[in-house]
Amino acid sequence: MDIKSDEVKSKIYLKLITEAIVQLSQNKGSLRKDIWDYLYKKYGDSVDYRDFLLAIRDFRSSGKMLNNDGMYSMHSMVLNEVREKTPTPVFFNRFNSDLKKPNMFISFLRTEGR
Repeated sequence: MDIKSDEVKSKIYLKLITEAIVQLSQNKGSLRKDIWDYLYKKYGDSVDYRDFLLAIRDFRSSGKMLNNDGMYSMHSMVLNEVREKTPTPVFFNRFNSDLKKPNMFISFLRTEGR
């Protein structure tokens, strides 16, 4: 494997996993199975389960992803980074649209300036 392609995959999966966690919007985080189900239903065969697992392992070891008894969530700094730097369309729309039902998590992030 090429190191550069691993870095690109890592950035892509960071965006995708963050999008999935935000879309699932569970208070304590999301199960790995639920995150994978979301990604597979949305992106189909363009996502690879092995790369997904490797990305989760790397994000946990680097502190970008938090694990609380099997419930995964992203660190708040990662959420800001993904929101500001080329977010996926679903993630961008979720954060920047005028939602009729305001999401408490997104409202908190906006008020905290994170």
